Amino acid sequence: MADHEEAQVGNGRDAPAGGGSPAGGGSPRSRPTGHRELKDFGRQHTSKGMLFESDETDASLTVRAEENDRSVRAAERLMHYVDAVVAVAQTLLILPLTDAAEEADSIHDFFEGQSKIYAGLISFILITFFWIDHDLLFSHVSHLSTFVTLTVFFWLLTIVCVPIVTVLLYKRGQLHTDKYTGLPYLVIMIASRIAAIASAWAVRRDPRTWAGGTGPAPYHVYKNVVSCGLFVVALLINEFTPIGLSGLLLLLLRAPIMWYVGRRWPEIHARPRRPGAGSETSLGE
Repeated sequence: MADHEEAQVGNGRDAPAGGGSPAGGGSPRSRPTGHRELKDFGRQHTSKGMLFESDETDASLTVRAEENDRSVRAAERLMHYVDAVVAVAQTLLILPLTDAAEEADSIHDFFEGQSKIYAGLISFILITFFWIDHDLLFSHVSHLSTFVTLTVFFWLLTIVCVPIVTVLLYKRGQLHTDKYTGLPYLVIMIASRIAAIASAWAVRRDPRTWAGGTGPAPYHVYKNVVSCGLFVVALLINEFTPIGLSGLLLLLLRAPIMWYVGRRWPEIHARPRRPGAGSETSLGE
């Protein structure tokens, strides 16, 4: 009797949970094995998908990096090209003076052609200041847009015209009194300032061109506007007064004007940040 009860208890312990038989409920080991296989299969395919997605991400990042490098190199090449054109223009201003020095029998003879010396010196100084303004603006540029590039080439066109109109000044030998000779000279100068204004405006309007996430301050636009206005006044003085191109001395007023404007409206020195990088902050010019 005891052996029979122990056999029944033993059979109860060995029976499947829930009263299911191997035939009806299946083997107790078959289901967990199937779940593990399904999980392993899912893990394998999920890891393959993640690897594929990671490869696509790395490829897209590589393409973006290459495009960014090409854009930066294009901006650098344009700046080198600008430097070369400006250097050639200034060299052309000096070459006539070297020819005059070779033809002169003495220093006195050389300085008799004062109009040639004055015209060459004035143009050389003006081109130097134009280049400094341009270089300061494009120190904030690491990429180029089509419109920015067009404004740069328009500016270069005005620069290469400076030696031509300078020769017209001393060719006729009327540096101070001939208003018709001074007219094309001042028109080219005004056109150069208009091109500089367009470049500064275009760069400020396009955050994609900014270097380091910050763009140029409004100061770069306003100082060229002031220069353009002073050239216009000099043009009027040249046309309607007997002092001719002496009105170019008005350009000396740009520095005190911009100093006053900067003191009165200090926000013109605030450099804007690219959208998403924060608000405007005063970081100088």
